[in-house]
Amino acid sequence: MNQPAAPTPALRALHEKMAALAVDEHVFRAISLMPDVPVRLLHAACDPASTVLLAWPIYHGIALACTGTEHAAECILPFYVAAKAAREAISTPGAEDAATRQDPSAGASRPDFDQPTVPKLKLPNLATTGRPTLQQIRTKRDFARYLKDLVAHSGLTLRVIEEETRDRNLKGVCARSTLSDMLRHQKVSTAEPVIECLLTVLLAAGLGQEKDAEPVQRRTREALQVWRQLMRPPSGAPVLVAADGEPLLQHALGKLAHAEQTAASLGTPDAPGLAHAQRILRELLV
Repeated sequence: MNQPAAPTPALRALHEKMAALAVDEHVFRAISLMPDVPVRLLHAACDPASTVLLAWPIYHGIALACTGTEHAAECILPFYVAAKAAREAISTPGAEDAATRQDPSAGASRPDFDQPTVPKLKLPNLATTGRPTLQQIRTKRDFARYLKDLVAHSGLTLRVIEEETRDRNLKGVCARSTLSDMLRHQKVSTAEPVIECLLTVLLAAGLGQEKDAEPVQRRTREALQVWRQLMRPPSGAPVLVAADGEPLLQHALGKLAHAEQTAASLGTPDAPGLAHAQRILRELLV
């Protein structure tokens, strides 16, 4: 059945209710809860201009991701039922007006979990607050948020990303569990093949080009260089200093040496561990 040129009032009311859940702030939690649902559908479910009514589990999952409670989903349910009734009434002459005027607050039974045919949707612009561009990345946390933004704009599910990275390079497979952990905790993998393969897959999807296309490879190299600088700072990087102006690693070594001597004189078992900590810091100075 063809979709209407504009959403029915009931469908718009449903999507406006969903938009009030601040989905952009919780989109990555929604991705974790529903890894098989493309990101573009998560945003379509909250776009008042969308003419597509999605399956109830998508609305239900978004409500859970945004609020963590079933109560929010129960509040959304009557709006979904009204929108579904309006959609079904489009093909029934004279019934559409009555359906679109249906009171969303009226009692509603849980809908069946049908899966409608959904056309390709244009991903709405995401809020950019707190999401650095490649040129603005200064920390590993910044890079993790940059990766989250790439995932959101790629429109790929975690499962598809895992399969795409496996096809690209067996040594660079980014497992769903690994990527989900990165999205939730804003961490970055320390394995270069994984990061390189992940960047290639996400950038290719975001640009709509083949993975070996020159623009994809160029942007992958640029992002990978930023990652390398974060993971392995160049020897000329600024030296962190303590409050008294002494280089921070030297300051820490002095503190550890004093603590080791104290522990040894008191006969506590801490001395070997403190000595080991000093060896680790000295390796960083090489």
